[in-house]
Amino acid sequence: MSPPRARRPLSRTGRIVAGVLAAIWIIVGIGAAVLGVRQGRVGAILLGAVGVAYGLVWLGVARTGHYALWPLWRKRG
Repeated sequence: MSPPRARRPLSRTGRIVAGVLAAIWIIVGIGAAVLGVRQGRVGAILLGAVGVAYGLVWLGVARTGHYALWPLWRKRG
């Protein structure tokens, strides 16, 4: 799969959807982490942390209005 050639800006609707996705991922991630702490499950804590991190990526997409690129596709230098 090749990287996208240009960063296309998101429409207003796209930014709203990205914001909603960010909220969902962050809330579910925090919930999973809390349940993991209460039940002593390390896996749930780690999945919760990954969910929060993914939510923060979506939050960045909503904030900037541009799709996030995979780090390996970014130009160096």
